[in-house]
Amino acid sequence: MTEKTLRKDMWESAGYAGLALGLVSVAYMYLNNFLGQAALGDLKNYSTIINVLAMALWGAKFIGCILLMKFFMKRFSASYPEATNKDVLKMGIATALLSALLYSAAQFADMVYLQPDYYNGVFNAAVREMPRMDSNTMNQMKEIWSMMPKITFIINLLYCFVYGAILSAILSRNIPSQNPFANYNKPNEEESLTELVRWIEQVMAREGYKYEILMVDDGSTDRSWSIVKELSEKNSAIRGISFRRNYGKSAALYHGFAAAEGRVVITMDADLQDSPEEIPEMYRMVTEEGWDIVSGWKKKRFDNKFTKNIPSKLYNATARWITGIKLHDMNCGLKAYRNEVVKNIEVYGEMHRYIPYLAKNAGFGKITEKPVQHQKRKYGVSKFGLERFVNGFLDLISLWFLSTFGKKPMHFFGFTGILMFLIGGIMTIWVIAEKLIQQGRGLEFRPVTEQPLFYLALLAVVLGFQLFLAGFICEMVSRNSQERNKYNIKEEI
Repeated sequence: MTEKTLRKDMWESAGYAGLALGLVSVAYMYLNNFLGQAALGDLKNYSTIINVLAMALWGAKFIGCILLMKFFMKRFSASYPEATNKDVLKMGIATALLSALLYSAAQFADMVYLQPDYYNGVFNAAVREMPRMDSNTMNQMKEIWSMMPKITFIINLLYCFVYGAILSAILSRNIPSQNPFANYNKPNEEESLTELVRWIEQVMAREGYKYEILMVDDGSTDRSWSIVKELSEKNSAIRGISFRRNYGKSAALYHGFAAAEGRVVITMDADLQDSPEEIPEMYRMVTEEGWDIVSGWKKKRFDNKFTKNIPSKLYNATARWITGIKLHDMNCGLKAYRNEVVKNIEVYGEMHRYIPYLAKNAGFGKITEKPVQHQKRKYGVSKFGLERFVNGFLDLISLWFLSTFGKKPMHFFGFTGILMFLIGGIMTIWVIAEKLIQQGRGLEFRPVTEQPLFYLALLAVVLGFQLFLAGFICEMVSRNSQERNKYNIKEEI
């Protein structure tokens, strides 16, 4: 991995971590403000209890930030074993900077725009507790108070950054890649390859299948590729592809599909969590029952319930709703495909999660699932993390949009633009008409330019116009696209 790539990935990891820590800090700010409002309001007699709750909340936030920082720094070190102690420290400092910026900006906006009355109430309550002051002193205090949002922004930024940097320096000393009790330095999957191949060979021999095993080494840092070459020398049916670095599962599947020659293509991960014993039945369902895709369904999972199982259920429920494909486990690595399917879909980016949806959009709608046995991970460590969970939803939205409006983007942007334009126009007419009616009746009225609704209406009109223009631009790009006349033909006579 080049230094440039490592730096890019460092900032990407820091971005996710900074967002998480910043959101925790912002949540703490609003909860603390809520307790402050309670102390100033009807519950002021319970100020002692409220102060205790505020201290407990601060402690929870303090510990939560430490745990989150440690988690993300470990994830970064796990993803890049070649990263040095210094790289991990840089990632932590970048996280501290980004989270400090997010929190400081949120509090500034809260003080100036969202809850100015609350902060003014805090100031007035503090003034009431002070001895009687002359008018000059009071004016000076009010002038200083008017500058408090800017002062608070700078103080929060410096405090959070320094605190995060010190915390990163402490944690990074205990999270190097060489950490003996950290399982992320274990081999990728070299220990499972020989066992997996032997298992597949036994199943193939028992069923009498003619087969090939295509193994894709996605930039492994252990002896995986050497083992693949050794296995290939022993069995001519074993082929391999090795990437120079880790490009992701989509890249591996893309090249694997391109190289596959069999009538039925079956994919599985090399971590031994997928059982080769499922191959015969999945093969039968494709060849005899005529399914385009048979996806595995791990009814009983042996993964962590909170970090993987629950997010997976949420993700699959959303995927079923958006795609209309009734699969309980769309991202299951164990799948069987007709060869025609894999030759007519393009897996890119992180879209391997949605291969059934890609196939459906390509005209292969006969998709089903089969309950499969899920086994505990025997070797290596899962690379699933929060960032992959979040990215999964973003990729799903992108794929839905492209499949729905990719050929005719004007249908989306034009409709949305017209809708926004009409809403803004109606709001503008309403505001002006109301003013004229009030003026005609001799009643008190507000000038149009003093009404917030008028500016919202203008904003809606401008946004509508811009969306309409965006639709035209997208249409021009679509017309020049090489994919504009790409259609899958089922049969010709």
